[in-house]
Amino acid sequence: MACPPNINPWLCEKLKQMGVIKDPPGSPSGPTLSLLIQVEPKAANDVIATLRRMGLSPSQPFFFNQFIEVSAPAALVPAIAQIPGVVKVNYNMPVRIPSVSASYVIPPFPVLPQSPINPPPSISPLVANDKFIPTSLARQVMGLPEDNVLRNTLVAVLDTGGPWPWHPQVQGLTEVAMSFVPFEPSPLDGHGHGSWCTTAAIGKEANTTYGPVKGASTAGSKVIFAKVLSNLGMGNTSWIIQGMEWAYIQGAKVISMSLGGEPQGGVDDDPFCQVINALYKVGVYVVVASGDSGPDLWTTC
Repeated sequence: MACPPNINPWLCEKLKQMGVIKDPPGSPSGPTLSLLIQVEPKAANDVIATLRRMGLSPSQPFFFNQFIEVSAPAALVPAIAQIPGVVKVNYNMPVRIPSVSASYVIPPFPVLPQSPINPPPSISPLVANDKFIPTSLARQVMGLPEDNVLRNTLVAVLDTGGPWPWHPQVQGLTEVAMSFVPFEPSPLDGHGHGSWCTTAAIGKEANTTYGPVKGASTAGSKVIFAKVLSNLGMGNTSWIIQGMEWAYIQGAKVISMSLGGEPQGGVDDDPFCQVINALYKVGVYVVVASGDSGPDLWTTC
């Protein structure tokens, strides 16, 4: 049996493996799935009403009424795809940050000079004799524009949350923050990855345990960050898309996300690609980690 055109091809193949989509059609069986339904914005409320009549509990629409999140038995996916106003039924793909183990080692940088610094704190996964390239040199290598340009480019970081107010790189700055993790209402970082990504992108100049550091975009007077991954470094596609919508509403012109998950089809099918393309059309650039899952340390996929 062919996949209906408005079921994401990645999801459709999984449903075929479960025996839900087959000829003759499958019986009402299979696991409960977290779905991300793309809808026509004007039909969002009607789709929600239909899902409720099916005994489901859909979320309110988000990303400008284009997406709805709902948990449903796998066998109901074909029926959901037939609801008027449904553009595509996607899987609400889990997303995570790259895992970092205690044996994580910084590779040598033979071409660039290295700055001796104090050893990292004992809780750091980095080994005590590692050295780091000073942020000032990294900024030169990247060829960044002048700071007065960067201060006028509002950057939002979506990750495990942002730095606590006592962090030296955000002291004195206005923090605009929100959590989209349902069971972790505080937008502050309980993992570490989000704080690092936020300060590396938009932290102000400060002296830290690692020496003098400065974020790439220098922040101006405001930092924007959204918690879209839990303190375990994991989340759902729906949380991240909601965070992207929120960042746009806050006025961000660049959205930075160091995270990843399995793609769902090509650029015309994957919900992240749909959202990124929509934001690009209104002048917002999305910077996403690429190649985090190579076969060895410091390799890309």
